[in-house]
Amino acid sequence: MKRFCLIWVALLSLVQVCFSQHPKKAVKAYEAAEEAFSKRDYQKAHQQLLKAVVADPNYAEAWLLEGEVGMETKDYDLALLGYESALSCDSMLFPPAAITLARLYDNQGSYKREMALLRWYLSKCWGNVANDAVATEMLEKATFRDWAMSYPVAFEPDNLGTAVNTINDEYVNMLSFDGSQLLFTRKMPSANGYQKESLFVSYYQDSVWSEP
Repeated sequence: MKRFCLIWVALLSLVQVCFSQHPKKAVKAYEAAEEAFSKRDYQKAHQQLLKAVVADPNYAEAWLLEGEVGMETKDYDLALLGYESALSCDSMLFPPAAITLARLYDNQGSYKREMALLRWYLSKCWGNVANDAVATEMLEKATFRDWAMSYPVAFEPDNLGTAVNTINDEYVNMLSFDGSQLLFTRKMPSANGYQKESLFVSYYQDSVWSEP
């Protein structure tokens, strides 16, 4: 919601300037898309945005809003297309979109693309301390993940049963000295489309691991 509000304010502030730079047909479709988006009618917004970018493929504001439609509808391929196109058309329109796009790259495991984008963002010195801190932390993590993927370590994990192992990713944090207590992390999808990690404890009782 916070991301939506920031982008919405930025777009509104640019409306008068941008409309003079695009064909009337594209502007009309974009205005209709804005209205539909404000009413959470994302399907209509998407349809109108398609009309806008067909009329003007370099309509950065329309591509940016398309990225938002993708995020709101959890259509992350659409979000990727929207943000990538917006930044390609006009990287100065709304630079923080680079952070959202970097998160999408991270979820894909596209760490090199994430790193390049974050380095570009940080090199511009936008002056937003909070965003700079987020981008710096993301870059550090992406750099490590890319390094780790480049040097994989062979291992043969054991399935500890449905109480511990699920369709999600689990990571062992600690096993007690006597082997009776397991502390592990589980990565799960969250409502906003990103991944969240939660910490669990399981106990080895009667030859099986307990539900955490």
